[in-house]
Amino acid sequence: MSTISLRRRSQLRCRRGPQLFVTTFMVAIILRVSSSKDVQYGDVHNRRYISQEPRQLQDYIPNPGPPATCNFGMTTFQIDGFTQGDGIVFAMKSQESDDNGVKITSFGFNVPTAKSQTVDFKVYALKQEGYYADPNRDSLNQGRTYDYRGTSQIDEWEEISKGTIKNDDLIAGDTNGNAPDFYKIPFGMFNAVQIPPNGGVRSFYISTNLLYTDPTLDAGVNDKQLLIGYNDPNVPKLLTGEGASGFSDTKFMYKTREFVGKFFYETECATEAPSISMSPSTSEPTSSPSLLPTTS
Repeated sequence: MSTISLRRRSQLRCRRGPQLFVTTFMVAIILRVSSSKDVQYGDVHNRRYISQEPRQLQDYIPNPGPPATCNFGMTTFQIDGFTQGDGIVFAMKSQESDDNGVKITSFGFNVPTAKSQTVDFKVYALKQEGYYADPNRDSLNQGRTYDYRGTSQIDEWEEISKGTIKNDDLIAGDTNGNAPDFYKIPFGMFNAVQIPPNGGVRSFYISTNLLYTDPTLDAGVNDKQLLIGYNDPNVPKLLTGEGASGFSDTKFMYKTREFVGKFFYETECATEAPSISMSPSTSEPTSSPSLLPTTS
């Protein structure tokens, strides 16, 4: 077996040093450049972040704190066509493992009518916690012990936002093929609503001319909707609701429908971004993106 003299080893070490430095430097540059580019996943446009970048991926909400809070948006995932209606009622639920609950800070939805005329909107939250109607009722609304749907029950609801939508208020959204008909309620026009912890429920009613869709995969009322967004273990669940045109007191007028758009919720500002996750997952956040909807 041949041996290498101490002098020869020293020479090789000196040569490898600069090569290793250059290689490491080039890899660092490639990682830095590729990590800061925008990345397009179909119609979902997100930004890829490196670990040093802040978690403020959506709108930042200044808080007199400390600590400051951040605002994150989750987008609905739908595979069926849209239906245009005059309102939708639905419930949202916190994760069973969430000991703090979560605060909803805004909604965004598609309003094609506003491209040609002004459209009024109102958003309500049921004053008391829980579902807007007995979840144990059957498809014919039999067996219900309570039901807060209908204009005769409107006093049971709190108005948390209202306004008028004009064409200039619309932007291109990723919930309708990037069509310029998406409206996001400004945070200053929305009274945030707290969803109770550990599987707590709050109900919402959006009254305006908006798009919604038939249930995905034959989901029923109060089944979880599929979402696209960041793999946060505390992201609240959006539940399948009902089309509520006119908020009629006639219960058979309500048809099972899913909300189309975005909801925004408040969370603490971490120093590292959560992963982009669009796959069914119940695990902790990971470091790489996937391309299917999350059901967490």
